[in-house]
Amino acid sequence: MRKLMTVFSLCTLLAPLLWADTVSYMAGREVQTDNGVVVTAWSWAKVEYKTSEGKTKSVARKDLVSVNRTTEQGSLSETLSSAIQKMAADPEGAAATLDNESKTGSALNKEHALFLLAQLYASDANERSARQAADRVRAYVSAYKDGYFLGDALPLLARMQILGKDLDGARQTYKDMARLGSPFDNNGSQALGELEISAGRFDAALAAFRDAAKFAGNDKSLKAKADSWSGLVLVAQKKYADAQAIVEPITKDESLEDKNSVEDDAALAVAYRVLGDCLFDGRQTYEAAYNAYMMGAYYAWWIGGNSEGYCLAQAWRAAKNAMASDSKFKERMEKLEEALNAGYPNELRQAKAKEGK
Repeated sequence: MRKLMTVFSLCTLLAPLLWADTVSYMAGREVQTDNGVVVTAWSWAKVEYKTSEGKTKSVARKDLVSVNRTTEQGSLSETLSSAIQKMAADPEGAAATLDNESKTGSALNKEHALFLLAQLYASDANERSARQAADRVRAYVSAYKDGYFLGDALPLLARMQILGKDLDGARQTYKDMARLGSPFDNNGSQALGELEISAGRFDAALAAFRDAAKFAGNDKSLKAKADSWSGLVLVAQKKYADAQAIVEPITKDESLEDKNSVEDDAALAVAYRVLGDCLFDGRQTYEAAYNAYMMGAYYAWWIGGNSEGYCLAQAWRAAKNAMASDSKFKERMEKLEEALNAGYPNELRQAKAKEGK
């Protein structure tokens, strides 16, 4: 019995260590994890918590890796935990619980509940309900101007604004992301540029992509991505020489060919597409354009989206025009046509229309 009581006492002492909150952060180049803590406060700037020894610690946002809150000796309320568990199966019930917790819970749980409520509305939003979802996200942003979840909330708000056709609102939201610091300043400017180019506002897009390149700092991949999109704007403005001068060095930079880097693939997919357009439309050098488009399609395949279809269709056009000087392009054109018919028939139809066929 004495041995059993000793084990029980030891487990009781260890309970906070085993079951309380967890905070992970960078300490130099290594990830440090503090287990058995209780988060006491958080904001966009930092997270504060008490250790199992009763000491108060804080971790700055720039060093923070993750925060995991629990109901067992931790800071997560049972009510909020219950709402989280039923968000998928019973969204209406979860919404009611979250709404109540956002008004009656502890400071941490109020904020967490209000953000989760915004996420819940946004997750099921369509064009008709997007403005209501945006209002829910905006409620969090307005209530917590230095909130812990701002890095997720602002991009979510912009997506809801775009879905609800509030483009001016989305523009402002992307600009607001700059105040969060790196990498959100880069992400916001990049997203703003992509919004502006889709709206045909090329000067505004170019300015946003140049800001994104500036905010990229020493991150070569993000800078190359922003610069490649600047090239895409210049092609839209038919400034082919300027566009080629930007993207051609990117396609030759071997340091951007990291197979594990999505940002490298994203930069190269656009860079090769732009280079293909410069060579095809700007200089009518069809064989070189074909090679660029095929590389663009290759990198686009890794990142998804519709750029792969565009590049393959343009490669088909380049092969068709190159047949006059090199017969091998006839077979390439036929293979591309077969692939496009199977995967991108609309892109093929548009390419044929451009060729007058």
